[in-house]
Amino acid sequence: MIQYDVNCHCFGSDEDCSATFITTAADGEQADAMLTARVLVQPNIAPLIASLATDFGLALKQMHLGAPEALDGQSRPLFPPKVTLH
Repeated sequence: MIQYDVNCHCFGSDEDCSATFITTAADGEQADAMLTARVLVQPNIAPLIASLATDFGLALKQMHLGAPEALDGQSRPLFPPKVTLH
């Protein structure tokens, strides 16, 4: 994992890999989730990690996450328009 500046709003490859893994598991693609888990952790722990990723992903889906609305009722972008690539 890369340490970014505290005020940095960028989304790195580590975060992207984690998000893809959790999405894959939550979408029911268990074979692909297991393959990813085996790369991330020891093979004997992979089934547990894939199961936890499934549970976490399904919980996030139930939360219906979205961009917060401002107090004036106007929606704001979830991420700032400036993108920093590392």
